[in-house]
Amino acid sequence: SLPNHRGAEETLNQYIDKGYLNASLVERDNRIRISLTQFTNKTEANSYLSALRTKEGFANAWLLAVSN
Repeated sequence: SLPNHRGAEETLNQYIDKGYLNASLVERDNRIRISLTQFTNKTEANSYLSALRTKEGFANAWLLAVSN
């Protein structure tokens, strides 16, 4: 989570520059989070998360489930 829009936008752009082209901001519960990608299938999301956690800097990555 990031405390303000400026920091969130800067961080978002860093991820996009690193190749996470689907990265976006998610604003919920007075928090601004970075989403690297989105899934409609929980199995696919968990598979992506497992692979992501093997990359440097993502050991503590987690899923955010959002219902409409």
